[in-house]
Amino acid sequence: MTTRMGLRGAGSWTAVAMSAAFAFGASLSAQTPAQGAQNAAAAPKLALTTQQPVPPQGAPVLQLSMEQAVQMAVDTNLGLKANRLNVDIAAEATAGAEGAFKPVASASTFKQNSTRLPSSFTDLTSGSISTASVSGGASVSQLMPWFGGQYSASWNNNRLTTTQPQPVFNPQLSSQVQFSYTQPLLRGFLIDSSRAALANSQTQQQVADLDLQLKTITLQNSVRLAYLNLKAAKAQLDVAQKNLELAQQSLREDEARVKVGVSAPSDTIQDQVAVKSNEGFVVQAQGFVESAQDQLRTLILDPNRPDYWTVQIDAIDELVVEAREPDVEAAVKNALANRLDVQEAQRSLEITHRTTRLDENLTKAAVNAIANYSATSSGGTQFSYSSITDTVGTPTTRSLGSVLGQTFAGDFPSWSVGVQVQYPIGRSTAEANLAQQRLNEQQAQINLRALQLQVAAAVRQAARDVKNNYQVVQTTRAALDAAQKQLDDENRKNELGLSNTFILIQKQQILANARISSIGALVSYNQALLNFERVQRVQ
Repeated sequence: MTTRMGLRGAGSWTAVAMSAAFAFGASLSAQTPAQGAQNAAAAPKLALTTQQPVPPQGAPVLQLSMEQAVQMAVDTNLGLKANRLNVDIAAEATAGAEGAFKPVASASTFKQNSTRLPSSFTDLTSGSISTASVSGGASVSQLMPWFGGQYSASWNNNRLTTTQPQPVFNPQLSSQVQFSYTQPLLRGFLIDSSRAALANSQTQQQVADLDLQLKTITLQNSVRLAYLNLKAAKAQLDVAQKNLELAQQSLREDEARVKVGVSAPSDTIQDQVAVKSNEGFVVQAQGFVESAQDQLRTLILDPNRPDYWTVQIDAIDELVVEAREPDVEAAVKNALANRLDVQEAQRSLEITHRTTRLDENLTKAAVNAIANYSATSSGGTQFSYSSITDTVGTPTTRSLGSVLGQTFAGDFPSWSVGVQVQYPIGRSTAEANLAQQRLNEQQAQINLRALQLQVAAAVRQAARDVKNNYQVVQTTRAALDAAQKQLDDENRKNELGLSNTFILIQKQQILANARISSIGALVSYNQALLNFERVQRVQ
């Protein structure tokens, strides 16, 4: 059997006095938003229904299911929108780190003129010597994302004219290609600062995404909590109204007895006090409903909405409570695998471990294989000389195409290969940093293990709370049934003149307290269910 009552609240419940009802209402208003969870289950049958308060005249009414309220919050919540930007920021940081491995291309062109005095007997002139050149070139370089290698390639061309006597070429055309590659063999082979920065940026992007999921789940839980708080506040109002109706009925019956002379007028005084007290409780309960409305509206409504503060939210879900037996071991396993704070701690440990690897790499000797290659060629108008002053024959011309052909064919190559070794003498700063980082990594591993133990303990406790609160629900249900029977019996005795007003009011108070305890048990049970779901996803 099920009931339409599915409530949640916080705080300690008591069935000692009527004021406990309003301690319950106050606790609903004071709950923190992060205590919700996604799946509310329900408990045993209890004959309580929520009576919707009449909205202010002309106020719009927004009827929402719980999931509709959750979706509205996800779509409109400003805090969540800001957190989505963190994911975009992290993505841009990753793109920036990837930029370290992009090729860098450059191009240049220059025109240069110079005039100088003769500096050698071969200049054979008493005047000045002028030189003019036009040069241009292009180059590309790149840090490789694998194994730490780096290459550079360039191509340069030059055209030079001069007034210097006896030049070999005038104008002179020249071209050169160069290529170099440096490959780390030890330090920087498996990891370096650029690759570590890229990997850390990618991990930070995952952390930002996890944080967004955490904020989203927290918000969803907050909305579900506020939604249930509204249901609970309206249920509390219903109980207060029932108790008021009961006190009013008792007052009417005693006044009828006074009229027929069966009871003394003083017998109605206690009834009048009870009616006034219950009227105050109804007013306070209505205030709790309004507070719960405001708590929910701040989570789900767009602040720019013109009726933001006037719209009345009607929680239309019929919440069913039923017994539930948690699978503790499966829940613990699920929490350790999926809890977002555990995943964030694991990602942080990855970054710490990567930093340790980088520091360890920096303690190694720098052993680099270096290869260089270049090819050059010259051309232009070429002169031949029999002596310092006399030319021989007609000048010949070697075109730019011929020069480029020789350059790229490697007719005049130059190359070198070698190994460069660098190693610090004595204990280096890198070794000291490595020792410190290893301690940091050990600390992070201990913290992760401690967090996993806390998660397991929290899940197990949440499962126990579900079981214990379910038993309390059954106990309070039995107590409510018994209190109702006692009041019915006392009413029959009172009708026969075998009881009195004082005893009847006592039985009414016992029933009122039993109703409060029943609501409190339902709230605590649903709170335990929600908490059991929550601790498997977030802290």
